Amino acid sequence: MTDSRIRFVDCTLRDGEQAPGVFFTLEEKLAIADLLNAAGVDVIDAGMPSVSKEERATLTALVARNYRASVAATVRALRG
Repeated sequence: MTDSRIRFVDCTLRDGEQAPGVFFTLEEKLAIADLLNAAGVDVIDAGMPSVSKEERATLTALVARNYRASVAATVRALRG
């Protein structure tokens, strides 16, 4: 492998809401993602779309912003 560039993956939008009493509005999530993109983060982990319609809407809104950063989703492999 010749590419030795360090890549940054930020999971604030996913893990940030794991703290007790923390819930980001869509506007807050978009503002956070705007700042992460401007800071040069390579991948923004936007959460788990299987959790709710709101999470899916957030992912859709983030992708529509056409960031330089990639927008990623966390998923679980389940049988069934």
